[in-house]
Amino acid sequence: MVFAVIQYDNRHQYYLEQLMQKNKTICTNIQEFQYIRHKDDNTISQYWIKVKITNQLLHQFEGILWLDSDAIIHNPQKLLHLIKSTDIFLMSGDNPFSNFCAGVWFVRNNKQGQHLIREWIQLYYQKYSHFWHFDYNTNQWKSNMPFAIHPCYEQPAFIKHILPKYQITSVPWNILNNPNIPILFNESATLHFYGNFKTIIPIYLAIF
Repeated sequence: MVFAVIQYDNRHQYYLEQLMQKNKTICTNIQEFQYIRHKDDNTISQYWIKVKITNQLLHQFEGILWLDSDAIIHNPQKLLHLIKSTDIFLMSGDNPFSNFCAGVWFVRNNKQGQHLIREWIQLYYQKYSHFWHFDYNTNQWKSNMPFAIHPCYEQPAFIKHILPKYQITSVPWNILNNPNIPILFNESATLHFYGNFKTIIPIYLAIF
């Protein structure tokens, strides 16, 4: 039983690279995890690359754990327990009021999981790719639509089109996408230092 832990980033920022290297090291000590740092791919919006990669590789593994480059495996054994008990898809929000955060999630390689990922990536190609254009100055895809609100982004597209259709395992936000260092209430399996919380990454790396 092997689960892929996949990350991607084409910005090559120092602390993100350090965080991804830590994930790789953690995975080498867990026999059920195989770490993959995917090569750069500028053929699709960087927000959708996670769905494209997962769709391409899911058939090779028992399942795939996606971690954004600003996410870290904090409690491997708790994470492994959550993954093994997930039938199709594991997710959480990133605060008490959000439905889904696309920074950390897991999908199982079975008929339902394959169908879910296929349907998710098809949303980009069939409905939302025309909202994106490639900026050669920044080497990134850009959209004029509201960030993380319009469904041309992978997260709101999932909430609008995928979430209502599947039996998805949802856990509290602080289990998978906690953006803080969990010192007092250490319940997190993974952490996700999104947005301005990236400033915490050097502190986390120094402590753990």
